[in-house]
Amino acid sequence: MSGAFLIGAGWTSANAQDARPEPGERLNAWLEIAPSGIVTVTTGRVEMGQGTYTSLAMLAIEELDYPWANVRAAHAPDSDDHTNLGMFYRPDGMPAAWMRTAARKVMGLQLTGGSMSVRDGWITQRLAGAAARQMLMQAAATAWGVPLDQVSTDEGVLVERGGRRRAHYAEMAAAAARLKLPDNPPLKSPDKFKLVGTRVARLDTPAKVRGAATFGIDVRLPNMLFAAIRHAPTLGGTVASMDANAIAKQPGVVKAVALPGAVAVVADTHWRARSALETSELLGHIKFVPGPNAGLDSKAIETAMLAALDTEKGASIVSQGDTAKAFTGAARTIEAEYRLPFLAHATMEPMNATARLANGELEIWVGNQAADRIRDAAANAAGVSERNTKVHNVFLGGGFGRRVETDVAAEAAALAKALPGRAVQLLWTREEDMQHDWYRPAAIAHMRGGLDAQKRLVAWSARVASPPTTGPYMRRAIGVPMGTFPDRGEVGDAITPRYHVPNMSVAWVSTPTAVPTGFWRSVSNSYGAFVTECFVDELAREAGTDPYLFRRTLLDEHPRHRAVLDLVADKSGWGRPAEPGVGRGIAMHECFGSIVAEVAEVRADGDKIRIERFVAAVDCGLAVNPAGVEAQMQSAIVYGLTAAMYGAITLTGGQVDQTNFHDYDMVRMPTMPKIETYIAPAGGPLGGVGEVGLPPVAPAVANAIFAATGKRIRTLPLVSAGVV
Repeated sequence: MSGAFLIGAGWTSANAQDARPEPGERLNAWLEIAPSGIVTVTTGRVEMGQGTYTSLAMLAIEELDYPWANVRAAHAPDSDDHTNLGMFYRPDGMPAAWMRTAARKVMGLQLTGGSMSVRDGWITQRLAGAAARQMLMQAAATAWGVPLDQVSTDEGVLVERGGRRRAHYAEMAAAAARLKLPDNPPLKSPDKFKLVGTRVARLDTPAKVRGAATFGIDVRLPNMLFAAIRHAPTLGGTVASMDANAIAKQPGVVKAVALPGAVAVVADTHWRARSALETSELLGHIKFVPGPNAGLDSKAIETAMLAALDTEKGASIVSQGDTAKAFTGAARTIEAEYRLPFLAHATMEPMNATARLANGELEIWVGNQAADRIRDAAANAAGVSERNTKVHNVFLGGGFGRRVETDVAAEAAALAKALPGRAVQLLWTREEDMQHDWYRPAAIAHMRGGLDAQKRLVAWSARVASPPTTGPYMRRAIGVPMGTFPDRGEVGDAITPRYHVPNMSVAWVSTPTAVPTGFWRSVSNSYGAFVTECFVDELAREAGTDPYLFRRTLLDEHPRHRAVLDLVADKSGWGRPAEPGVGRGIAMHECFGSIVAEVAEVRADGDKIRIERFVAAVDCGLAVNPAGVEAQMQSAIVYGLTAAMYGAITLTGGQVDQTNFHDYDMVRMPTMPKIETYIAPAGGPLGGVGEVGLPPVAPAVANAIFAATGKRIRTLPLVSAGVV
């Protein structure tokens, strides 16, 4: 018997990169069994190098009871049936229909971010696999004329009790697909897992190694045109004038289009579009007006943030004990100020999108982290309904939060509207991406700590100023007004230490600026961990106590945190004396449901330092794919080191100063340290992994530099301090 079987509701789309071995019956949304026996798992979260294809497929296949060698994965289209559903799960079970309805009515997110892909899929993907298995068993029981409890499964084979009859899943797929989707299929207990928790090779690797994977920049469609774009150099600037006729006379140019704050040139090749754009600007065919932010610069922003810290009360995050009294009675008081800059995402694949508007229907091909919002923004820009708009998800050459924003997709859709019937691929240059990003907010922190006569930490005060995130995605998704997200909860959680301090005061001062800000890997945790973990280190030194032991004494109420701290100390050889000129620094942070502790080892060479080794310990609950966890920790450490060592976005005259990797450098092979990752034994709730390894990086390095040189780093990046 042939056929195909999918579990869920809705439909799936064969995207450009989804090389399904053969077509099948598309009856539902999550799992497909082809006549050949190949199972395709549709994932509602996109693959941008973080291993989602593999980990989500593992969850479904674990419950399906199927050979991993015959499994493939595919991106879901923008669809209500593939929204983030796991957040609505009730421990007592949840009907599949209720799950979909809740997702649509409450938020309707189809978001890849927040380190929640596996946490979300922990329920939804497993339910999909379990439901499919139960329906296949029922189909076999019906075909064989036996009760359901007489049928079991064995690695993709349906088996009648006693071994009388056997059938491959593919033989029963068509019959199973006609059955009603069970609301509460039984799930395995974790102690029965065979696949989850083991090291599994990633499903996306073969196509990427062969060069067969399709990223946004690889999309090619019949009769396609190519567009280059130039935004007003000044943030918030506008187009003063554009001579479309003069621009159109250049070789290969089809059309010049004015967009909000930008000019795009469409041509038969990208190079011709870009060349015509650059030439036109030089010849004066394109002119921009600076707008209201022409006087904006980094120094003015910093001055305003400092003034706000001194004059504004801010939002109270934590207020426990009597902090003022504790400071009055403290034997020693320590104060410090920390400063962190704006940061760009700098994804390796430049921002791009391809759109086509034909017969009132819009299609868009784009590597993105938020298919539903991409759809909405593109539809609005093209002047069509969301029902007539379809998003094709493709692989992402890096996301880090940048591809949750909708700007490039909306621009591509507007160009498709200007050239109906033709597919148009818009590709930003690196310079456009660097100077028109949605940046990680800058931050300044005023920290104060008090030690009693026994050198115990008795008082903690933190006042942190940073701009709120103004990117449009989450504001539209949850209806939060401009300039209020992240709110006090997100920032407050990031800047509040987990250590026990009897008297603690933490406040956040929101300092809006004209600089567009957005989600950046680990969000506010990227600066929250720096200010808290560096300051804990300063307090430990002031107390004359080893930084690891000082932290440990503050974790009596947090045994999981202490266990992770102990693990990294042990694996890094913390108790052993370091070589001359070598310093070790330790830092710990909790976010997205996981706890990470890291030790950096640096070597001083005159006035410069070299980061030689990084040891990380992570408690993420159950590690679905330990190999994937290790890869994510390595990735986060590299990304965090890049930011700590080199990352800084500065402004002069309302324009971003940095343009490319020559002045926004990256960690490269010669500066890459050795990384070791250790996964704490499972036991806690499932935590995220994609972002959690980044926050402790900068403080661990800064603390290691102090240990090696005696120089305290309170301002990032390290290059500005002259130590790298």
